[in-house]
Amino acid sequence: MATIDVAGSVLPVYTPTLPVTTDASILTQADLTALTLSLANRIEFLRDLTDDAADTPENSVIIREDFLSAVDTPVGSTLQADLLWRTASTGSPSVVGRSRSFTSPGELSISLPLSAEYRFQHDLPSEHNFSFGTLQHFTVRLKIADDAANLNSTMRIGFVQDNSLLNGGTNALAIYYQKAVDPANWLLFRRRASVTAANVVLAPFVDDDYITFRFVKVGANMEIRDAANAVLATVLAADFPVGACGLGATFISSVADPNVCEHSIDFIFARGRPGR
Repeated sequence: MATIDVAGSVLPVYTPTLPVTTDASILTQADLTALTLSLANRIEFLRDLTDDAADTPENSVIIREDFLSAVDTPVGSTLQADLLWRTASTGSPSVVGRSRSFTSPGELSISLPLSAEYRFQHDLPSEHNFSFGTLQHFTVRLKIADDAANLNSTMRIGFVQDNSLLNGGTNALAIYYQKAVDPANWLLFRRRASVTAANVVLAPFVDDDYITFRFVKVGANMEIRDAANAVLATVLAADFPVGACGLGATFISSVADPNVCEHSIDFIFARGRPGR
């Protein structure tokens, strides 16, 4: 009996099609190997999603935030939504939770006047409940409604060593938009060992239009995908940030932004494993 060896080749990847010949010909060994590997990848994809959560939940760190009935409390420096977030602000931003529709039940709206800033993170800015080495998945759905007169509206959301710093501290991997840097595109911001890499263009920026980004661990690399799981960029293991990190977001308007800019977050999901 012949065997098919796929050891070391299986990745937790879902592909929408299976490689099966359609001309009624006999499947070759190469055809069978490709089909077997594709099926094994799907099995590993599902196992990677469910094994720890179902069987050993203590081995997973999971955050899901829909911002249902979100309430900002500046006095206590907290944002109460599905979860409790730590916050900090300057310049009197307006932060409100909105109920939308059954397709988007909650939304966090952050309106920034001239020279204002708002930050939220799951713990204190430099405390961490994730690790770059064990981060598995991150999804965020977000948008910016800006005014044409504004010149430097800024948003950064993702995983950072220190959320009090726009560059994320020593290590960071985040979705990034800054009008003065690239007004036409959403960017991937990456920082490793205090060295900032060149920004990578992910998708065109469309004002007041929701967009979804996903970070998906594939083997030792991290793929950044869109809502349809098309790969927009890949961060190789050798270039990946290192050490402990926290999930945080920063929204800034400067003296070059005379009119209100509204940042909205519809949904956040993150999954990782304890340990470094």
